[in-house]
Amino acid sequence: EGQKSHESLYFEFAERSRQAARKGDWKLIRDGIGKSYDHYELYNLALDPGEENDVIASHPEIAEELKQIMVDSHVPNHNFPLFEGE
Repeated sequence: EGQKSHESLYFEFAERSRQAARKGDWKLIRDGIGKSYDHYELYNLALDPGEENDVIASHPEIAEELKQIMVDSHVPNHNFPLFEGE
């Protein structure tokens, strides 16, 4: 039967202060959470599988959709805190 298909995927790496969300060809990365270099990058993996060209400025609506996936998907965990106070 195989694995169930998902509309989106969410990843987080507390030890690296990083989140990522993917939906279709799009992947949003948030790097440096809680640090001075906290920022987002957006990639179209169909056109840029090597994630070399950040296109967040030209696709803000897609970035906002994927940011909401990050917010909705994150579950606080005191053993692996991603945000201050978890």
